[in-house]
Amino acid sequence: MTFYQYIDYQFDNLLIEARRNLLFLSLSGANHFNQTPVTQITLFFDETFFWHYYIPARTREITETILQGNRIRFLS
Repeated sequence: MTFYQYIDYQFDNLLIEARRNLLFLSLSGANHFNQTPVTQITLFFDETFFWHYYIPARTREITETILQGNRIRFLS
């Protein structure tokens, strides 16, 4: 697991919550747009990084996915 930024004293709690969320996604049968099971999640310490760096770098991929009739989801 890698992180752009995290706080040391919260790291254990962050791992616990990430595992819990991934377990929920697995048990719920959540799939990616191509119907493959969810196997990983991306965590960001700060939403600024998500909206200003991660999303712009994937604008083309996101646009093509939407144009193909697939949904884009994110959990905030």
